[in-house]
Amino acid sequence: MKERNKELTDMQRAEAAWKRLEPLLDENADSPGIVRSLRYKRGLLAAAAVFLLFLSFVLTLFYWSPANEEIYQTAYGQTKMFILPDSSVVTLKGNSRLSYQEGWLSSSDRISSLSGEAWFSVKHTVNNQKFIIRTDNGPFVEVLGTEFNMFSRKKETRVMLSSGKVRLTLEEKGYSLIMHPGDLVDYNTATNKIVKKAVDPARYSIWQKKGLYFDDNTLEEVVKMITQTYGYDVEVSDPVLLKKRVSGSAPAGNIKLMIRGLSEAFGLRITAKGKKITISSVSK
Repeated sequence: MKERNKELTDMQRAEAAWKRLEPLLDENADSPGIVRSLRYKRGLLAAAAVFLLFLSFVLTLFYWSPANEEIYQTAYGQTKMFILPDSSVVTLKGNSRLSYQEGWLSSSDRISSLSGEAWFSVKHTVNNQKFIIRTDNGPFVEVLGTEFNMFSRKKETRVMLSSGKVRLTLEEKGYSLIMHPGDLVDYNTATNKIVKKAVDPARYSIWQKKGLYFDDNTLEEVVKMITQTYGYDVEVSDPVLLKKRVSGSAPAGNIKLMIRGLSEAFGLRITAKGKKITISSVSK
């Protein structure tokens, strides 16, 4: 919609510019002695109108450019802590991205966008600025001062509150929920389902210490995590294995140790070669 409005604006500007130039074309139009000059003038003025249209397009691109955007991001398998301008602290999991506009701290609300997974420790400001995190999926979280974990990739958004209070809002569904410490809310746009449950917050912050925690997760969910966070292609020999479940923890800082831990936890043969992981049953 914005691109469409931008195109209309450019056309309107060009049309206005042409109308300002048009009277010059009609001046002395009936005089046979200046036909060649008139044609030359028409050419110049037409070129001027095209130039004005091009200039308008360039200026519009400049003002719509995300060049004024501040971006924090991590590579596959990387965990990194960042300090925001308001002294809030955010820790990004592998293959994650947090962005906000320049002047963020001086605006009425502290609005940022998240793709991936992050742990937030939000500072309360003297003027009670809201801290808002938006996602590509639609849901957004609004807080004043709290600690929470947030996950947002493709069609899934998950929020786990450790302390304080947050409001989770789904604008398209007209749904809003106040979360309390220990609450976990999972929203999937594919199934359009919202699941809320009570969890142990400490288990959802373990990844900051280079660890992974599983709470009755299926192998299918673990495979998705490995692909999204570490950038590996995963091949499972038998689709039935994807239904196997696991609970417990595994090391995350070293991919070889993580594979060994997962192999023991699932009772499966898991090997890695290059950027490909193969999972199969243990040979008897």
